[in-house]
Amino acid sequence: ARANGSVGGEITKRLVALAEKQLGGGVTR
Repeated sequence: ARANGSVGGEITKRLVALAEKQLGGGVTR
């Protein structure tokens, strides 16, 4: 059950990475 938190964090990181990739596609900081 505790491991689920780790998986959730991994998914969140992936989503954030994807969002940054899409947003950063036009503007690079």
